[in-house]
Amino acid sequence: MEIPEEELDAMRRVLEAAGVEFLNGGQPGVRMKPPAVIVPVENLNASNDE
Repeated sequence: MEIPEEELDAMRRVLEAAGVEFLNGGQPGVRMKPPAVIVPVENLNASNDE
């Protein structure tokens, strides 16, 4: 049974929004993305630009 491409795209978007990162190349598979680093507004400056 083949899943339609638009359904696969929708599933991928939902998983990515939940923090799943799809890997390829030398590391096939998936992993959870590391949590975002939150810098308070008062601490924003050029030294913490990424």
